[in-house]
Parts: sequence; C-alpha cells; structure tokens
Amino acid sequence: MTEIIYGVSDLYVSSTGWAMWGAEGTPGGGGGGQGGQGSTFSENFDAGMPAGWTTVDANNDGYNWVLGSQIGGVYLISGASLAGSGHNSSADLICSGSYSNATNQAITPDNYLVSPQVTLAAGSTFSFWACAQDAGYPAEHFGVFVSDNGTSDWTEVQSWTMTAKSGGNVMSIGRGGETRAQGNWYNYSVDLSAYAGQKYVAIRHFNCNDQFILDVDDVELTNGAKDGDRHLEYFKVMCTSIDGEPIFNADTEHPF
Repeated sequence: MTEIIYGVSDLYVSSTGWAMWGAEGTPGGGGGGQGGQGSTFSENFDAGMPAGWTTVDANNDGYNWVLGSQIGGVYLISGASLAGSGHNSSADLICSGSYSNATNQAITPDNYLVSPQVTLAAGSTFSFWACAQDAGYPAEHFGVFVSDNGTSDWTEVQSWTMTAKSGGNVMSIGRGGETRAQGNWYNYSVDLSAYAGQKYVAIRHFNCNDQFILDVDDVELTNGAKDGDRHLEYFKVMCTSIDGEPIFNADTEHPF
C-alpha cells in the first residue's frame, strides 16, 4: 500500500466525532476507488431457470442440467423431486447426474450450465455452492469455464473433484432411491480478472462416471475494481490550522 497525500478543504467535525471534508484529485473524487465495469448477478433457481441461462449437453447423451423440482424421470424415478433440497434447504436448485435412478445406469456427463452474456472485468469473481446429492457417492468432477460465444471455445478456469463423504443433516433421495444423507454444501469461488473481455461463464460437470447427482445453487457474479484503479483504503486527516490559525502542537485539543 502506498500513502498518497492530498489537500483537504471544508473539514467539518461534529461533536460526536463524525467528519466530512472535500479532497481534490483523490481516486473516485475522494470517496474511494470506483468499482469495475463488470456485470453482476445472483441466482438461486427458486423461481425456475433464470432468464437468459442455457444448458449444453456437449456429448449428446440425452442427459443435461435440470432443476431439482423437475428431475423426476431424468435422474430420479418419474414423479420424484428434489424441491426443498437446495442450499440451506432452499426451494429449488439445479442438478446434473453421473447416474440415473430412472434407468439404473451410469452416465458420463459433459454438461454446461451457461450464464447469459456478461461483461467480465478485472475483479470479477464467480462463485456458487455445490454438494453431492448422495454423500456416499461424492466424486463428481466439475469446473468453471469461460467463452466468448457461449457454445464453443471454452477455456477452463479451475476444476474440482468432490471427495468429502461426510453427510450433512439433510436426508434426501439417494442413489437407488433410498433415503440417504445429502452431502455437505461447499462454496467454490474463482477470480475471473485474467479473463476480462470473455462473455459467458459456465459450470461444467464432466470427467466422472457412476456417482450420482451434482447439486448446484446460489450462483453469483460479483464485480471488483477496474484494472489500474487505485483502491482507497482510508483517509488520514491531518489538521494544520483552524479558521486560519496555525496549529503548532499536534497533541493540543481544539474545540470545533
């Protein structure tokens, strides 16, 4: 951190110590660094698939991302639902599977959950919560990818394999249709500053087989400071005069 000194004018300090002042030439006009120009969103899927979001079944196996409330007949038997099994027991979530109770078969997924077109800037951060639907079958592999067209030319930002087998407190539908512990929810976050200019962000479920279901919820894109901006961490106000009268002893108390 670099300390930069600016002149202060029109200083006002209340009797309770609250202060305001003017300062020319400071980053953001004296109010702190300006935020970047990147897009932001926050989606929890409780109202269904958000506008502008798409899914891509990249290997054309007929399996794709599906809302938990609409999962029956896809990864669960017809009529079954994961409504109410989202992060913090929220109303809905979105899921992709590597095994289907509906057909009793293993799946090798390659599914993209794709955001609407966005603007990524330095400081853009993408985050989401994920868990294994069945804590006994947790090894789902997934990652964050970016693209400039939303359908191809995907670049991997980071990927993970869920390994923790400890179950959470929520009992839900597990592999084979039994009531089993849902895995713990974990937060995943990536800094997208290096991908400024890319237009789409996706969560890809891939490179795994014969587990069960990857649950995703509470997806967010947040916006940080622009590249090159100075972030103002604090103001240090040094009072050298009051009403034109110079102050020679910095330890002296002066009424305002």
